[in-house]
Amino acid sequence: MSVEFLAYRKIDGIPTLRDSDILDLYDRMESDGVSETVFQDGTIKSSKDFLETCVTGKNILYLVIVDNEPAIICWLNTLYGKSAQMHWSVFKNFWGRGSVELMKFAISNLIHMQNSNHNYLLDVLIGLVPITNRRAISFAIKCGANADTVVPHALYNIHTKESVDAVLIYYTRELSDNQLPLEGILKIHNKHSTPTLDRAVIVK
Repeated sequence: MSVEFLAYRKIDGIPTLRDSDILDLYDRMESDGVSETVFQDGTIKSSKDFLETCVTGKNILYLVIVDNEPAIICWLNTLYGKSAQMHWSVFKNFWGRGSVELMKFAISNLIHMQNSNHNYLLDVLIGLVPITNRRAISFAIKCGANADTVVPHALYNIHTKESVDAVLIYYTRELSDNQLPLEGILKIHNKHSTPTLDRAVIVK
């Protein structure tokens, strides 16, 4: 089995993902029945909306790819200092198929990214999950998140036209480094230099 962490970016003007690939990723979330939950605030309503946010850099897109098939999609936005808001979705074909370990793999890569001066790009990944989405909260905790704060009215649900309470979750390097049971993650840290925006890490 091969596991790859891929950043969407341009290398010498050539994008690592085609526009059609990104459109397909949104369509997969829609066919999995999770797009309305993931984009419940209504800011993204179609695959074209999602593509626009990725191409313009409003969302910084990453993928976990298992044996050449997308397993997890995650994206960062709302960057402030060395923090970023993180969003994710596990594709249906990988529900219950080591998804916790794969998500830890993604988090470890994100929180250990460095710039050309070997300084960490991010110190914390932050997320807001609707308090009613118990499955997502449980999944985040299994992946090593701290999740002990409820923020009243933090999210808006366009379908109900109401603000909803949300659980504030966050990941730090300290939390991530204590959550590394996946053999592949250990191989990364032992055999590869720390991942950067310029390097996709592959484990075989």
